[in-house]
Amino acid sequence: MTQHAAPNNLASPLVVISAEMITSVQRFLPPDMWYVEADLKQLHQFPGNVAAAVQLYFNNLSNGYPIDPRIIDMAGEFTTHLAGASDYATAIETAFSQIHEDDIRRRLLPRAGEWMWNI
Repeated sequence: MTQHAAPNNLASPLVVISAEMITSVQRFLPPDMWYVEADLKQLHQFPGNVAAAVQLYFNNLSNGYPIDPRIIDMAGEFTTHLAGASDYATAIETAFSQIHEDDIRRRLLPRAGEWMWNI
């Protein structure tokens, strides 16, 4: 049986993809506050997506390699913590809606001549 040494330049797919996220949003600026509102309404999905990716990664490892079940259990706890961040993301969206309630209401229920207010 031939043993293979792990290459020194091996990059985890999770690390590579997370680094790509940084460059994707580094210079991104939504065109207006309505886009920000829509974006924040989806923010709670982000931690769940990351957690699902990590869980799938460890499922693949567990199915393909003799990894000790304790490591898989720890990975499960890790993904639970990642997914738990969605609650805080929801809180951010809720706070945004509450803090900007007057602005949002003006957009949804504009006063007569609202467009004349240049503010």
